[in-house]
Amino acid sequence: MIVNEPNKPLWYVDFNYSEPLVEPFDKEYIAIYLNKAHIAFPSVQKPKTKIDQALYIEFLSSALQLVLQNLMECPDWQDIQDGRNCEEGSIGEVMYYFKTTFGWDFDTPEKLAISLRKDLEKRIKLGEM
Repeated sequence: MIVNEPNKPLWYVDFNYSEPLVEPFDKEYIAIYLNKAHIAFPSVQKPKTKIDQALYIEFLSSALQLVLQNLMECPDWQDIQDGRNCEEGSIGEVMYYFKTTFGWDFDTPEKLAISLRKDLEKRIKLGEM
């Protein structure tokens, strides 16, 4: 979601879920905010240079990593990793999809950080936007 909040960071995440196996993956439960009042907003919203593209990848991968690490601390994490008991469209189902479709490595925060960035750099084709 794009917000206009002077004196706030470029981006931040808000968590409001309690049952990730049931609750849908939408802004009511997990919201990633991008602040248009921040000086770097244009670089992330419409990346033009390689530096802008790298900033965009860092914003997106950092936000997704924060979401995943937050979920790793919940009691349903093993079910999410295994794709068990996840309702269609739920936070858990979406995270399982990310793991199985994109090959993101959920084993450790370090492996997650590397796998997220490698995947996003490949998908965004850094330098070819």
